[in-house]
Amino acid sequence: MIVFQEWCNNASEKQQILDIEKSLFFKDALTEKSLISVLENPNAYVVLAKKDGIVVGYLFGYFSEMSETADILKIAVIPEFQRQGLAVKMLEKYIYFLRKIKTDQLLLEVRETNVNAREFYEKSGFTMLGKRNDFYRFPVENAVIFCYLLK
Repeated sequence: MIVFQEWCNNASEKQQILDIEKSLFFKDALTEKSLISVLENPNAYVVLAKKDGIVVGYLFGYFSEMSETADILKIAVIPEFQRQGLAVKMLEKYIYFLRKIKTDQLLLEVRETNVNAREFYEKSGFTMLGKRNDFYRFPVENAVIFCYLLK
């Protein structure tokens, strides 16, 4: 059974996240310093998907109770658990949280060539707002900006 929970500052989970980052994102993976910055940010929302105590997926988001806009930094699920609804459940938890704090919209960027992610966000109700040229490195690539209206 998959359990979904918010981050609770566990060193073992942090290392598991770093391992997933390296295996899925290669040169675009968060460094340990960057990950700590995300996890320790008071405006970060982090939800983990775990099976038998092992992290198999995560969502990183940023929000502010002073702002009408929140962001998704990253959603990741290890290959053997992809296409089983984990990303949907993590996204639903984040959206529920954002609605409670009265956020109006949720934004994110995704690589232009990441067709699977783009289809996932479109199926989840996001709409494309535009592009950011040369947004990504390793390799250099455009980002597609998506928006989800929460109200």
